Amino acid sequence: MLVLGNVDMYNNYISNVVVSDEGALPSDAKPGRLAFNNKRLYVCIEIVNSIPIWIPLTSELNTVTKIVSIPSTTWVFEHNLNSTTPMIQVYDDNQKQIIPDNIEATTNNVITITFGSPISGTMVAIFGDTNGTEKLPQSYERTIDTPTAAIVIQHNMGYNPTVVATSTNGDVILPKSVIHQSLFATYLEFTEPFLGILRFV
Repeated sequence: MLVLGNVDMYNNYISNVVVSDEGALPSDAKPGRLAFNNKRLYVCIEIVNSIPIWIPLTSELNTVTKIVSIPSTTWVFEHNLNSTTPMIQVYDDNQKQIIPDNIEATTNNVITITFGSPISGTMVAIFGDTNGTEKLPQSYERTIDTPTAAIVIQHNMGYNPTVVATSTNGDVILPKSVIHQSLFATYLEFTEPFLGILRFV
């Protein structure tokens, strides 16, 4: 995590934090860690039995940026976000945020921004679904590369999932016993040592 501001460890205060897109949520989750993935900001929290999980802090956001290189008193912003209420931010050529005289939603896809005097710079439109983003199907996979007849899997899913065991040959194997020890861990027992992939859905 790159910090471009002040870090006060005594008062537990951090400002101006920059979180890079890591491409995937880190596997070495630690409580308090921030991660940016798939247009969402996540924070890692600790729940029952010291289990760390990732919680989204934001819904999926769409952003559109347009540069106005010729100074003008009127900027027409075709953002194509299909909304009359995107959040609009305007910056001058020195990357300082400025407040326009007026911002008008001309159509669902066009914003008209006006100034008291000609100016050039950058405009940004940000929009997230006000109804929330549809929850993605949740699943967890674990590859078993050492033959085992019994194993406890810490899946951290928060409910009792369905378990699908697929051998290295692609055959679906029915476990002899499936015991959900908690909402976060499941005990599996097989009639013969199992080798393959366990998928929890």
